[in-house]
Amino acid sequence: MKLWARLSMLCVSALACLVMLAGCSSTGSVEEARSSRQGQVAPVVEAPTIHQDGVLKVAILTNAGTPEVMQDAQGTYWGLDVDVASALAQQLGLAVELVPADSVKAALTTDADVILGVTSSDADTLTVVSAYMEEACGLFGRTQEGHIAGMNELTGTTIGVVSGTEAEGLVAGAGLGATITSYPDIDAAFEALAEGAIDYVACPATEGAYLTFEYAGTEFAGTLTMPVTVGAGVLSSNAKLVEAVQKALDSISSNGVLAILRSRWMGDLPHLSDATLVEGVALDSQESADEAAAEAGPEGSEVQDGAPVETGDLASGKGQAAAPEVEGPQEDQGRSESSASMVRGDLNGSYNLKAGANAVTALI
Repeated sequence: MKLWARLSMLCVSALACLVMLAGCSSTGSVEEARSSRQGQVAPVVEAPTIHQDGVLKVAILTNAGTPEVMQDAQGTYWGLDVDVASALAQQLGLAVELVPADSVKAALTTDADVILGVTSSDADTLTVVSAYMEEACGLFGRTQEGHIAGMNELTGTTIGVVSGTEAEGLVAGAGLGATITSYPDIDAAFEALAEGAIDYVACPATEGAYLTFEYAGTEFAGTLTMPVTVGAGVLSSNAKLVEAVQKALDSISSNGVLAILRSRWMGDLPHLSDATLVEGVALDSQESADEAAAEAGPEGSEVQDGAPVETGDLASGKGQAAAPEVEGPQEDQGRSESSASMVRGDLNGSYNLKAGANAVTALI
């Protein structure tokens, strides 16, 4: 089934479930359901805890990757982080305003109240609350659903990667005993996997999970690096907002809303942990993967069809109500080239968003 059709069905399913969770009539429109829900929840926080009464300004990282943050040709942002931002604001009884930023550092110069997509490495000035997803380099194959591969299963196989990504370097340096075939983009790699031309694809786990919607018979087969948890960041000095965001995210996790949003964008991808690691892989972090790849260089594994891997002020008022194209030079900071950010969330680039993939936004 094509991606647009599959995701449209998921969106309709999500709408039905979320409307029920919100206690709204199933006969009303999406806007009526949203408005009704907002009217039922009194704002949990107000200025000066947040910058503007009635509005939660949420920074989303434009380099977070697929399907966390993606941008269509009209400049509109979609993805898991966009939906989580909407769900979080709704739980707090507030409207949501997205604040696009190309890094956590850039987000800190805006008037964002909350920054999504942060990890413990961003915790110098931020408190990272309530992880809503995990990121790691994932492995996908034509395997039985729920089966986690072992290293012995990879020996002698062919693993597809996108040329120039960290997955290529990771697989080259991991000593898997596999042949690496490089592709110009992730769609080409998954098409080859679906057709049986290769045995596995290594890529960001969340991105690969998104692509399994389109490429029939492809399944998650494990992770090659230890997962890193991703959550919402709030200034540590704003204790009241830290507490409110923690409670709100815990609520959407316990009431099933977060599970619906994850399913919408990542299907059946499980929560990533040490239990999802490919058995026998020695790499326990992205850093060790990078070191192994650098040491391996062109000799690490056989590479076909591609070149071997070579070694502010939060109150400044710069938040944007709309989601415009990000202009100017893009600053790569921290996780911009991490194992879960190898493909930028730019739908006008190598990744093609299929029609209807974003039929609705978060609806609670």
